[in-house]
Amino acid sequence: MGTVREVKGLKGIRYYARVRMDGVNDCDSFETRKAASDWIKLREAEILRGQNMLSVNEIRKTRIGVILDEMIEAGLLNKFQVSCCHALKDSFHSITLKRLNTELLRKWLVEMKNYRPARGRLVLKNGKPLKKNGVFVRQACSGATVRKYYYQLKSALQWHAKKHNYEFNAKPFEENSPPPAWNNPRDRVLEKVEIETAEGTEQVDEFDLLIKACEKSRKNREELKDFLHFQFYGATRSGETLQLKWKDIYFDKDTPYKSYIQVRKEYQKTRAHSSTTDRFIPMSPGMYELFKTRLIERKGLPDERVFPFWRDSNQIAKRFKVIRKHAGLSDLVLHDFRHTATTKIFEETNLTDLQIASITGHSDLRTLNRYMKKRPEEIGKKMWGID
Repeated sequence: MGTVREVKGLKGIRYYARVRMDGVNDCDSFETRKAASDWIKLREAEILRGQNMLSVNEIRKTRIGVILDEMIEAGLLNKFQVSCCHALKDSFHSITLKRLNTELLRKWLVEMKNYRPARGRLVLKNGKPLKKNGVFVRQACSGATVRKYYYQLKSALQWHAKKHNYEFNAKPFEENSPPPAWNNPRDRVLEKVEIETAEGTEQVDEFDLLIKACEKSRKNREELKDFLHFQFYGATRSGETLQLKWKDIYFDKDTPYKSYIQVRKEYQKTRAHSSTTDRFIPMSPGMYELFKTRLIERKGLPDERVFPFWRDSNQIAKRFKVIRKHAGLSDLVLHDFRHTATTKIFEETNLTDLQIASITGHSDLRTLNRYMKKRPEEIGKKMWGID
């Protein structure tokens, strides 16, 4: 039998519902009597069917570490999400659902600013790993990493609530926002630099210096040049580029503007987002020329990768560091090619922000705001009504 009891408190009237049936003693509170009565009917029906025999009170005693293990064992996570769950267990392994409140989550976010993961990046001093008391010193978590932990924790608790049919406690997350993904967004692009020659000072494009530096590589020199050209024109992430297969390349020799590159959802960094879909990137004149003069001649089978020479983005990033050193450049990373290509799209086309985002794969249009400064003339024309 189920009962509903009205209780007046400081925050108003609440209705406490209780069900005692077949050895199950369960209760919960609601804002209205109808909601409490509906819950009783639902719980009684579930108990009769043998479903959700654990009471809400018993579920709230569940340790978050157990929930994280349960989600890992369900096989629903990728490798990175599994590593996030293991990191979260360091903080929440003994914390129960009942104890997780707004204040506890706030303290955790503060503590995470100085958290150093056991497998985090090493702190370097004079190019060598730093040790203290015989132990390697690890870098503290970045805001972006803490943000990923935050959402993984929220996702795990939502999954557990849905699985066991109880209401997810969203209040701690609603009252504690995650840190921003980027404290100081990087917007470095390839540009001209001054170099000393026998005839004096000369301005040279950084890109040209990098292409020339590829000649000093021991192997895959031409392939390295092709990859850098692709990144310069494509605005793709390096990890996406390395996963591209020949079946994703649509090259129309007779009608260049119909040529495009398909970046499948499974290649993308944001593949876990429900809003992420396959991207179809039209080939720019520079990209079309790259395929026409260099890449098409070594075209492989449909399921073969366009750039099979490097396993992943970490491997190509290491190669790029060597090339950068040979070119005599600093403060330049491979991802800066993506910034450069995106900037060129803003400067050289009249595409809308939405169209540009469909090419670059930015899920949040606000991320493109820092590129708007590249179009002052276009904004000025619109203000003056000039087509």
